[in-house]
Amino acid sequence: QFNESTPTSYLLYAQCGGVGNEGDGYSNGHDKNIETFTLDSAIEIGDVSDGNRWSVAFFPPDSRVAICKNGPCPSLLSSVSLTLRIKSSPTTTKTITINEKGTISID
Repeated sequence: QFNESTPTSYLLYAQCGGVGNEGDGYSNGHDKNIETFTLDSAIEIGDVSDGNRWSVAFFPPDSRVAICKNGPCPSLLSSVSLTLRIKSSPTTTKTITINEKGTISID
């Protein structure tokens, strides 16, 4: 889960809604927080697509992916992206995009 209000970290979580609830998105208290990752001190999350908060859930072994905005979502997003930037040089960036098939690209 990425949140623009916490630009130096992101949350890895386990979606606990079960099969058929893939579109539930992240739910604090319901899903299991695995680990919060903190970025290198020189890097922060810059722009975040679709507002400022979304989550991506991968469902192995199937190739199912759910991209949800702001927690529970009645409709899934087709892709999301975020920009990582160097704090001391904000124009030096990399954009990470995740699509509905689970493909992750870095530009």
